[in-house]
Amino acid sequence: KADLSIRDSGHTMQYRTTEIHQRISWEQERSGRLEQQISDAQTELSVAQCRISELESELQVQRRKLEQEAPLETRLRTEVQQVQQELRDSETQTEALAASRDFFRSQVEGLCKRLLD
Repeated sequence: KADLSIRDSGHTMQYRTTEIHQRISWEQERSGRLEQQISDAQTELSVAQCRISELESELQVQRRKLEQEAPLETRLRTEVQQVQQELRDSETQTEALAASRDFFRSQVEGLCKRLLD
């Protein structure tokens, strides 16, 4: 019986040892996969950080550009308003000249008519 018990203990130990080695192997494989996933994620993070830096730089350039264009836009709006005012003034002056011309014409026509009668 002692031999049988020792043999059973030996088989049990051998089974457990095999089981432990198999678990260690699986855990190493799992660990390797996780490490690869971490490495891939770090690579993606690095790429994303580079892209963020590029976009931030581009944003700064665009902001500077807008800051420089803002005074230009204000100046152009002012110029447009001045030209619009000049146009209105010219239209008013043209209307006044047309009215003066029409009055002068009617006076000349009246004078000519009196002279011919």
